[in-house]
Amino acid sequence: SGLQSQISDLQTSLLNNHPRLKSLRAQLSDIRTQIRQETQKILASIENESKVADLRANELERQSDTAQANSARAGEDEVGLNALEREANAQRQLLETYLVRYREAASRADSNSSPADARIVSRAVEPVDPYFPKVVPIVVVAAVATLIISAIVIMLSELFSGRALRPTDAALEAIEAEAVVEEKHVPKA
Repeated sequence: SGLQSQISDLQTSLLNNHPRLKSLRAQLSDIRTQIRQETQKILASIENESKVADLRANELERQSDTAQANSARAGEDEVGLNALEREANAQRQLLETYLVRYREAASRADSNSSPADARIVSRAVEPVDPYFPKVVPIVVVAAVATLIISAIVIMLSELFSGRALRPTDAALEAIEAEAVVEEKHVPKA
């Protein structure tokens, strides 16, 4: 745009065939040619990138299709595997049933053999502390029971001795003091 403005300025004062105008026009033409060439290069580069992206997309689609096919095959294989596992479990149970029957038959035939259902799951470990009797809870229960029984025996002995029903000296004095107070407050007629 700088060259274009210079050409416009010079056209007003110079003729069209002036060497300076020709040189500026040639420069402008060269710049436009360079711009076109660079534009063509950029377009070619973009087209190449587009082709590469298309090739990558096609490759990714192909890989996706392959992965889906493998997944479908894996699903079918898993179904087959599950069927084989069920069959193996059924055969194992059948074999265990036959083994139990064999052991039962062998135990009937031989009196020294172990029973058919007996299995050692784990060895017994002897405990360090005894499980029963627990000393602390038994001592606490015995102390509480002794306290309650002692209280009941003392109350019953006091009740049956007759002392519980007789008033004490302090109780008699309180009754007499009350009677004196009542006599003072009663109006004399």
